[in-house]
Amino acid sequence: MKRFKDKHTDQFNYTRVQNASQEKNESPEIFLDRLRRLCERTVRSSDNAVEQAVINREADRRLLAAFINGLIGTPCEDANARQYR
Repeated sequence: MKRFKDKHTDQFNYTRVQNASQEKNESPEIFLDRLRRLCERTVRSSDNAVEQAVINREADRRLLAAFINGLIGTPCEDANARQYR
């Protein structure tokens, strides 16, 4: 199985997650799915259940931050515009 391992470094994968942005015609749901796949490459596994829970929680935080930062437009402005239509 080692030959199928991702050939990129961990830092490369972290950077891709951090720099990801929603494409012009991409829905937020599709963008989130794409980010999840990228983020999976940054999560290491542990035999210790407590340690794995901490690792997963950190990965979820990174995913949320990358998702919010990568969205097109300003969510507050978009919500306010819909409110007054």
